[in-house]
Amino acid sequence: MILVTPYDARSRRMARLLRLVLLLSLGTIFVLLYWAIVAFLTLRRGNRLRISGENASGDSRLKDILARAYPEGVSGTDYQALIAFLVSRVPADTVARTVAGPSGKEVAAVLADLGQAQPTAQTEAVREKLTPLGFEDWVRRYA
Repeated sequence: MILVTPYDARSRRMARLLRLVLLLSLGTIFVLLYWAIVAFLTLRRGNRLRISGENASGDSRLKDILARAYPEGVSGTDYQALIAFLVSRVPADTVARTVAGPSGKEVAAVLADLGQAQPTAQTEAVREKLTPLGFEDWVRRYA
């Protein structure tokens, strides 16, 4: 007489396969849940989710505005006023990517400077310099 236990080789393989399918399903659920939370928090902060192409063209448009406003680069006194003005209107990562070029600084250095940016008397002069170049239109469209 042959005794067949419920855990013969075929049953063990089937149990392993079912565990694998369950783990993959749970992993997929957690990834989808993570991205849903990220999207919710991003939208809650008032930021829009952007397609990378639209964001890239927006960044290049802002770089163009800054290049026309500061054709010889941003001086030390204008730099603090510029980042103080921009950070009040534009997300910090966009400011860092954009200001890095005309100021001659690295993105990481600009990010560090953003925490110390305070509005000054020159901040209004920066606004007056950027507005005729289309900055307000850019803010309405991309920021």
